[in-house]
Parts: sequence; C-alpha cells; structure tokens
Amino acid sequence: MDNTDKNLNIDDEFLKKLIQENVSKEDAPKDFTKKTMDLVMQEWIANPIETKTKSHGIKYWIILISLLSVAGFAYIATDARKLITMSDIEWLKSFDKEYLIYLHSAFNSITESFLQISPIVYIVLAGIVAITITDKLLKKSHYLTSLFMV
Repeated sequence: MDNTDKNLNIDDEFLKKLIQENVSKEDAPKDFTKKTMDLVMQEWIANPIETKTKSHGIKYWIILISLLSVAGFAYIATDARKLITMSDIEWLKSFDKEYLIYLHSAFNSITESFLQISPIVYIVLAGIVAITITDKLLKKSHYLTSLFMV
C-alpha cells in the first residue's frame, strides 16, 4: 500500500467514526419507496420523455419495392430471351444481342452463386429476421400497454 492509499484509508476511518458517533440511524418509513416512485411516475406522466427511433418511412419501402420489382422484371425479361430469338422482329434481335445477353448472363451468375450457398444459411437468416421483427413488435406493444396501464 502506498502513502496515498494509507491517507485515504485513515480519512475513511475518521469519517466513518465521525458519522457513527454523531448521526443516529433511522429507518425509512414503510411506504417511503412507494411514495418516492409515485412522485417520480407523476412527474414522468406530466412530462414524458419521448425518444425517437429511426424508422424507415413509406418512401423507403416504395423505393425498395420498386428496385426489387425492376430487378425481378429485368431477370424475367432476360429469361424470356427464347421468345425474342424466335421472333421475326429485327430490332428485338439486335437488342437481344447488344444488351440482353450480358444482362441475362449477369443475373444467371448471381442466381447460381445464391444457389451454391448452403440452405442452413438461409434458414438462419430467416430466423434472425423473424426474431428482429418479433422484438420490434413486442417492444412497440409493451410501450403502448405501459402507456395505458397508468
């Protein structure tokens, strides 16, 4: 123990003796905790603290759904290459040769890479998403029920 620790120990002991000699020990009233918590809750009810959580608005979901729809449509459209190659329309055939072949091969490579992933990965991801959504819903319902329980 160095010198500062000894000084702190002596000071602590001195304060402890001083308090024991001069201050009488009193028990708190039976309902002290209840009264204190009632006061705190009344203040909280009068002036609730609002916390804002960042949530995605409707615009976010519209954009996300639109992008997924366009990607799905592009994949389906490129998968319909057989119909285009069988048609007699020349500009469709040139469009297929210039753009759709590359787009179709890109989507196929992405699809193939997803198919090579083990199914357990998808099961775990689905479980994580389900737990997250359930947690959000339960927190929201707990918050609403705590407001009405007053």
